[in-house]
Amino acid sequence: MASSCTKNDTLNMSADGQVTGKVNGQDIGLVKVFSDVSSGGGSTTAYIVARKDFEGFDKPATNGKQLLIRISPYNGIGTYNSSAQAFWVYEENINTNGSTSLSSKLHRYSNTETSGNISIEITSDNTENGKRVLRGKFSGESGTTLQINGMNEVKLPLETLKISDLSFIAPQKNP
Repeated sequence: MASSCTKNDTLNMSADGQVTGKVNGQDIGLVKVFSDVSSGGGSTTAYIVARKDFEGFDKPATNGKQLLIRISPYNGIGTYNSSAQAFWVYEENINTNGSTSLSSKLHRYSNTETSGNISIEITSDNTENGKRVLRGKFSGESGTTLQINGMNEVKLPLETLKISDLSFIAPQKNP
């Protein structure tokens, strides 16, 4: 997908969405992307999730990657920056047997960090081929680095992780 996608671009709904971008200047290498928008408690929350070699914590994975972006309250097309409810998490080296064993390195930015940032632009929120599809752009810099081993997390010295030029077409995840 070109980073100059427009609302008129068509999405092959048999595909897993599209995502391009850079992590510390290198291709982000994520291959599946989806979104989930839900309402509850008087507000709407949007999630954009991009993955490679990882299907979820309940399935085996070796050296998987995942980027999760959360926006709440989600108000449709617009730009979202630092807030109490907007954050991102990038996990790499995800290894799990799908039930009891989990390890990964986690990079995160939320408003609780003293450094880092987030910028999300939703450029389109439409229904295409019967599915809600979010299109947009994202950039961020990590504010913390953690090593995850099972239920334990250890705060590591900050490894600055910069995500830049990320563009996505994220179809609604199937239930």
